[in-house]
Amino acid sequence: KHCDTKIKKAHGCKNPDECYVDLESKIIFIIEKKFQQTSGSVCEKIQTPDFKIWQYSRTFPDFKIVYIYCLSRWFEKNCEAELEYLKYRKIPVFWGNSETYKEDIIKFMTSYK
Repeated sequence: KHCDTKIKKAHGCKNPDECYVDLESKIIFIIEKKFQQTSGSVCEKIQTPDFKIWQYSRTFPDFKIVYIYCLSRWFEKNCEAELEYLKYRKIPVFWGNSETYKEDIIKFMTSYK
């Protein structure tokens, strides 16, 4: 009932890796997980949060969309400009190989305002 079904589905916005909906606060947390060990075009995939936030905001107009990345450490050395951009856009990044990444994401979501 919260979805605007007239909005056309966009590629990459159909099934996020994880999604948590806070009905009380009207926030949808979209978590995208990216794992990479070798070179390739995967860096381009983390350049897309603005479009996806726009698309999800249209699809769920009554909700604030919070986009989160969970990345493997490969991105740290191979996608420096992209990570700088995510920081500039205030897109949270969590590191999947951290022993506490799940707890860190939960803490971020539960304290988000």
